[in-house]
Amino acid sequence: MVIYRASTNTSEVIDFMCTAPNCAEYQLYSTNDDDGRFVIRVEGQHNQIGHRSIATPGALRGFEMAHNRYGKLPMQILLEPAIDKAKRGFPVSYKGALRMKRTAKILSMTDACKAQYLKPDGNPYKEGEIIKNDDYAAVLEEIGRSGNASFYNGSISELIEKEMKDNDGFLKSADLKTYSAIQKNPPNSNFWEIK
Repeated sequence: MVIYRASTNTSEVIDFMCTAPNCAEYQLYSTNDDDGRFVIRVEGQHNQIGHRSIATPGALRGFEMAHNRYGKLPMQILLEPAIDKAKRGFPVSYKGALRMKRTAKILSMTDACKAQYLKPDGNPYKEGEIIKNDDYAAVLEEIGRSGNASFYNGSISELIEKEMKDNDGFLKSADLKTYSAIQKNPPNSNFWEIK
């Protein structure tokens, strides 16, 4: 995230890129990229499908850092629109429907994706159909009440670890506990007389 402060004409970067879990087995991610396209093809698609494809999430830590430095409203208020959309549902966009149709086979490979992104008959949602996400709403409500601590070092992290363990994933609560966003100064250069 790049933050520009007009009052001081300065910028900063908050780096909250996800990281590989500490116990990830890197040999599972050997590439098979012999067709010349600039696509990383991992044998078994471990980088795209299933619980082993999940990295340590950093977005909440990054948003937390930005909010602590510059935010004025309570996080609970900021999350309300997203919670409402997740609970009441939203119409699937043209591009969303197209992506779900193209990836329906992949979405059907895990129970969680199948339940969230495919209809009970196994077909993907079409443009304009309503999709809800009650689990996401519940997570956002908990974060609104308790802050990021519940996600990185509390009840949500415990649920994440159980889900990973039950499904042969690598992410552990220790990965979540030790994750931190990093504040950086971005590289600067001049373009004519503009910095």
